[in-house]
Amino acid sequence: MRTRRTHDPFESEEINAAIMDYLAGFARLPDTTVTERWSGFYPSLRDGRTELVVDPEPGVTVVNGVGGAGMTLSFGLAEEVVAGR
Repeated sequence: MRTRRTHDPFESEEINAAIMDYLAGFARLPDTTVTERWSGFYPSLRDGRTELVVDPEPGVTVVNGVGGAGMTLSFGLAEEVVAGR
């Protein structure tokens, strides 16, 4: 069996229908039409680090890799990165 190294970018309509059926079990909404979809991908580092901080050129710092907790952790991570400079 071949190991996949990429994420399948296509959504399963079967799974989407199951989610909407579950929602209908406890929520009464006037319209459940899905008008847009967004699929998020959360990075992870192979060496176990929880964030990636690199300086690709002088005066430029790239910070990434908070893996789905960005809104929660981004300000603390930014403060830590800036304080360490």
